[in-house]
Amino acid sequence: MILDERAEYERMVESYSLINQKLQHSISEQANLEKTIQELQVMIYSRLFYLVLSVNIFSD
Repeated sequence: MILDERAEYERMVESYSLINQKLQHSISEQANLEKTIQELQVMIYSRLFYLVLSVNIFSD
């Protein structure tokens, strides 16, 4: 009986460890995606700014 409980405990620890690894990977991946989104937003805004600026220059 104690050996069964010990084996079950070991399986639970392994499962928890695997879930934790996947969670950490997911968090890291999410952070990378958020950084990429921010970089793309900066690119879009800067291009939009230069486009508006060039339209204003040529419209005068």
